[in-house]
Amino acid sequence: GIFGFVDGNGDVTITSTGDISTEGDSAKGIWSFIDDNGDVTITSTGDISNEGTNAHGIFGFVDGNGDVTITSTGDISTEGTGANGIWGLVGGNGDVTITSTGNISTEGTNAHGIHGYVYNGDVSITSTGDISTEGNSASGIIAHNNGTGALSITSTGAVKGTAYNGINAIIYNTASTGALSITSTGAVTGGDSGGDSGIVARNKGTGTITITHSGAVTGTTGIKVDDRTNNSPATINSF
Repeated sequence: GIFGFVDGNGDVTITSTGDISTEGDSAKGIWSFIDDNGDVTITSTGDISNEGTNAHGIFGFVDGNGDVTITSTGDISTEGTGANGIWGLVGGNGDVTITSTGNISTEGTNAHGIHGYVYNGDVSITSTGDISTEGNSASGIIAHNNGTGALSITSTGAVKGTAYNGINAIIYNTASTGALSITSTGAVTGGDSGGDSGIVARNKGTGTITITHSGAVTGTTGIKVDDRTNNSPATINSF
């Protein structure tokens, strides 16, 4: 695959236009890592296919402060435990922005289709392709925000978490004032056992929760809004 690394402060920019295929544990398609502060920018227009534990399709990681921006227009498929299709992670202050227009499929426990995670910043995920996961605890789209910023997910394709949630959005910080927003126009499908749901929204802060959907939402529970520690206002718009 492709690996970009900064051992300290600095930016990493990766642009890939060809197809990528890897086999082996931790054999990522595109991986960019900054050990301290800086911005990661990844643009991929080819297809990516990976097999192996933690063999992510695209992984952008800033361990300190900085933004992770990932744009993918090709199809991504992974097979293996923890092998996310696309994963953006910021360990300090910074935003994660993920835009995907291709189809994504994963097979493996904890192998999410798209995963955005920040410790203090905003998370924004936009997907126009179809996403399907087959594996326990593997959401089609999942976003975590541990800080005080906002979380936004927009999906126009079909999203399916065969053995978990279709779309899963969580703001953990009880001091957060950030808004949580999910907009979906395609069908969203969660698993049919346990607490699996089509759409899950959790905001422990005081910001609003807004879910807008026009496609079918199915699972053990269609839409679940919970963990509102501070009783954040919730609105569900169905068309």
